[in-house]
Amino acid sequence: MMKTPQNQQYLVALEQLGLSQKSAEVYLYLLNLGRLTAGTLIDLTGYKRGDLHYILDRLVAQGLIKKTRQKNKDIFQVESPWRLQELFNEQEQKIRLQQKNLQALLPQLASLFTLSTSQPFIRHLAGLSGLKTIYDEILHDKADLSIFAAESDRDNPALNRLINRSIGRQYRAGLKTRALISLFPSLDQVYLNYCRSRNIENRILPPEKFRLRSQIIIWGGKISLSSLRETVMTTIIENADIAQTFQTVFDMLWHFSQPEQAKLLAQVPARARPGFSRYLVE
Repeated sequence: MMKTPQNQQYLVALEQLGLSQKSAEVYLYLLNLGRLTAGTLIDLTGYKRGDLHYILDRLVAQGLIKKTRQKNKDIFQVESPWRLQELFNEQEQKIRLQQKNLQALLPQLASLFTLSTSQPFIRHLAGLSGLKTIYDEILHDKADLSIFAAESDRDNPALNRLINRSIGRQYRAGLKTRALISLFPSLDQVYLNYCRSRNIENRILPPEKFRLRSQIIIWGGKISLSSLRETVMTTIIENADIAQTFQTVFDMLWHFSQPEQAKLLAQVPARARPGFSRYLVE
């Protein structure tokens, strides 16, 4: 095959689709020259007979070429190049399935890592997809939650939709949540009633004493710390001792905030404008 810039470009593209260099070269010979026998391809490529037949069998299995029998000889020719798009789509589906399986397996592997090394397993995730990973793990772990709510976790509509969808999924899974929240200006009774209907118990703290820039979730021997402002960034730490330390701080604040609840609840309006309740989903 002539080593033209165009052919080199085709080779690179085919290799990016998952073909080996040799498979890509054989495919391009057939694409350029049409119907060829295995013997002719051996002469053109210089490949060993066993190697070439393995490549041809692989390309046939992928549906990129076809084999016919004429005059006691196997003849090979390419299928429609549109088959490359189908192959790419199939690879995408496999990658999505592998990613899904990996996400399901990672928490178990992380637990084994923590147990065997006594070291915390730490992950850094970016964007709303990283936050969704947390909510997926919570459902997988079937663990109740303790949350230090961030002041900014209701400022982003897309973030709100993700949070409220996750609340619904947790409710249907029978999970319970306790949340420490500040007396935000946008907090209202509609939202608090919605939370009660979803197995979420809120404990309100005075804003001059409790205003967090990041959300903290504690569940099942793990904690997550999420910055929810312009760029969503999340760190997950899996370590029973660290999680227990955060849980102790949470429980202490929960306990000592009880005497002020009636007074603080009386300051929550029936409906704030704009309020958290505008983002609620059933």
